[in-house]
Amino acid sequence: MNAQFSLLYWFPPVHDDDFLSYSAFQLFLTSPLPENADMRKIQKIFSDYDYMAGFNDGEGSVILGDLNILAPRFGFNLKYGVNWNLVNYFIDLMGQEFYFKKPHVFSKTVKANFFSSATMNSSDLAYEAVNIYGFDVYGASSLHALNGHEQGLGSGSRYMYYLTEFNRGMASRQGIPSWFQGAGHGDEYYYVTDSFDSSWNVTSQQRELSVKMMNHWASFAKTGNPNYGHTTWKPYNSKTRSYEKCGQNLVPAELVKFWLKTIPEALSPPAIDPKVTKSGVSLPTLKHYYLLFLYCLY
Repeated sequence: MNAQFSLLYWFPPVHDDDFLSYSAFQLFLTSPLPENADMRKIQKIFSDYDYMAGFNDGEGSVILGDLNILAPRFGFNLKYGVNWNLVNYFIDLMGQEFYFKKPHVFSKTVKANFFSSATMNSSDLAYEAVNIYGFDVYGASSLHALNGHEQGLGSGSRYMYYLTEFNRGMASRQGIPSWFQGAGHGDEYYYVTDSFDSSWNVTSQQRELSVKMMNHWASFAKTGNPNYGHTTWKPYNSKTRSYEKCGQNLVPAELVKFWLKTIPEALSPPAIDPKVTKSGVSLPTLKHYYLLFLYCLY
């Protein structure tokens, strides 16, 4: 096993200094860099665009292939789950690569909240680990991006979706273990394009959801508003966090609280004595790091 294993290798930045002259970190800032008219202009243009973001409840499926690579090194069979050695390594690695300012604080907080029971079996450990990764990388990042768009200077609307419809045939085709449940990373593609395989035993409910999602996406592409007919997909804002439920399950409130409140508070720097700090510069918050990371994703 290569000692340089990383969770970040497929997330190269696409900031090209041509079409995108500034990173998303800068574009989302509510206070543009001083005396930079070009920055303010780009920020205003960006914030005027209507924006849709969302995620699936099984986004962690994206990491399953990498866990399989680690299986011989840590002595587990992913078909049945993972072991504590893998969990400790995996969470510590997330801390080092995503929260490098305070990796130990991140690891300690995650383990205390999600892995406090020593009686968790292999499949429980695996399910928790991949969902932590999925919600952190895709769920929390989407929420932070939506909140950042709201705080911009433009007039664009924003909408959020949450896909939870699970199809075992689809999961089996992708090699996803039986202990895993949820709409996997990229599953929205099959619904938005009606690209179901005939062997997946797609239910009538799932086909209805596909038609609904196709109409929503087409309407958003055409008008900037995903609503059509008599649908009532409410715009997102940071207070109500309204979203369109694509499936039966709701966004877990405890996960939203953990990633948007518990983790930022645990990682936030201690209060700075105003007598010592004379500069009026505001330091980047965890939200800004999330936005920068989200930009690297896409």
